[in-house]
Amino acid sequence: MRVLNLTNWDPQYLQQYGLSPIMEFEEAKQKIYWGTYGRPPTFPVRWVKIIDCTTEHLGNILRTQHHIYKQMREVIEDILEKRLRSD
Repeated sequence: MRVLNLTNWDPQYLQQYGLSPIMEFEEAKQKIYWGTYGRPPTFPVRWVKIIDCTTEHLGNILRTQHHIYKQMREVIEDILEKRLRSD
């Protein structure tokens, strides 16, 4: 079983979205949210499950958001890899 270590993430974020500091990768992937302003940017920020973001959006996150947690990058890369294999 693949495990995701989120101990360096904001505890309030973890609590708000039902995440644990250490959790099974696939379960975490279903629960992680991403804050987005959309296209064109609108306010306030809208929170969406990362798994529900479009492939284009996920690619844009990886290309432009260099500050994201390593674990978030791993989750996004896993989602994209699985989408590519299923196409």
